[in-house]
Amino acid sequence: YLGGERPAPRPAADAPLAAAWATTLGRVVAALDGCLVHEALAALWDFVGAANRFVDAEAPWTLAKAAKAGDDAAAARLRDVLGDLVEACRLVGLAAAPVMPGAAPRVLAQLGHAYPWDERGDGGPPLLGELAWGARAAEPGTLAPPAPLFPRLGVEAAEG
Repeated sequence: YLGGERPAPRPAADAPLAAAWATTLGRVVAALDGCLVHEALAALWDFVGAANRFVDAEAPWTLAKAAKAGDDAAAARLRDVLGDLVEACRLVGLAAAPVMPGAAPRVLAQLGHAYPWDERGDGGPPLLGELAWGARAAEPGTLAPPAPLFPRLGVEAAEG
C-alpha cells in the first residue's frame, strides 16, 4: 500500500500492539531463562494472534481504499497500522532467533533491516535491546519483495 516504503511504528504509548509486546517479551525472556523453549514459542504465537486480531480490527485494505479516494485521515491511519504490523514482524523474527536462527535474518531482510549478527548470533548489539518496541523506528527503509520464510517441502509419492 505504500510502494514498498517501510513505515515507522507508532511510539509505544500510542500503539496497541506495543502493550501486548511488552507482556510477550517478559514471557519470552522468562521462558528462555528457564530453558522452556516451548513456552517462549507459545508466548510469541500468542502475540502473533494479537497482531492478527489487530489486522482484522483495523482492516488496512479498507483504509487503503479510502486513502486512494483521497481520505487523508485514512492514509495517516493506514501508515500507522502498517508501521505497527511491520514492527510486530520484526520483533517476532528477532525473538525467535534463539530457537530459529535461520529465520531471523530472512525476516529482517524482507523488512528492509540489517541483521548485524553472524550465523552463531555473535557480533551484533545485545538482542534484548533490539527487542524494544520501536528500537529501529528512526531508520528509513524499503520492504523487500515477499518470499516464503518456510518454503513448502515437496513430498514425492513413494512408488514400490
